[in-house]
Amino acid sequence: MVVAPDDDVILAWEVMAQAGVHHLPVVEGSRLVGMLDDRRLVSESVAGPLGPRLRTVSELLDREPPQVHADQTVRSVADFMASRHIDAVCVLDESDNLAGILTTADLVDALAGRRHPRRPGTEAALPNPMLFRLVPVFSAASPCPPEHGVG
Repeated sequence: MVVAPDDDVILAWEVMAQAGVHHLPVVEGSRLVGMLDDRRLVSESVAGPLGPRLRTVSELLDREPPQVHADQTVRSVADFMASRHIDAVCVLDESDNLAGILTTADLVDALAGRRHPRRPGTEAALPNPMLFRLVPVFSAASPCPPEHGVG
């Protein structure tokens, strides 16, 4: 699951909620341009995901996300993450295109001998991680609550 820089924050919020993930790589084509996490969405969106105005992912993304390469060992990636006190890294292929994302939960699964985690909402649990159904936060028939300043 990925989002594009020009996607709005509400879409990113819904993708995270529906997929049960905390981090989303941000790509243009297959090129990684950043990463967005739920903590950033919460801290930067003063009034929740709508904030005082509709924002795009490009306004909130980390433009220098931690990166590793797919050929690195689990131990080297774990050392990298521990030394930087981070809980997710973007994994790049040999052409420096996004191959995936690795989280501390994935590392714990690997340590426990679970090579293919089956947690609800994870990419490994989905037959095609790019195909999912978004459930809108607000229906088109009902306007946004007035406290959000929209509608």
